[in-house]
Amino acid sequence: MTPEKEFDVGDVVQLKAGGPWMTVDRIDGDQAICLWHDGQLLRREAFLLAELTFAEIKPGDVDLLE
Repeated sequence: MTPEKEFDVGDVVQLKAGGPWMTVDRIDGDQAICLWHDGQLLRREAFLLAELTFAEIKPGDVDLLE
């Protein structure tokens, strides 16, 4: 199955079903290895590319990324 969109390392994504913003750390075949903060913990997990979409970041959201 080919994903609808192509993702690159460094893209900010989230699950199509919702959830936290994540940064693509690596693409491995049909999966993206993503990083995100869960409180004080840095999380890392693989997701199918078909499960992801680009995060909708609005101008006022930029402070949240720092």
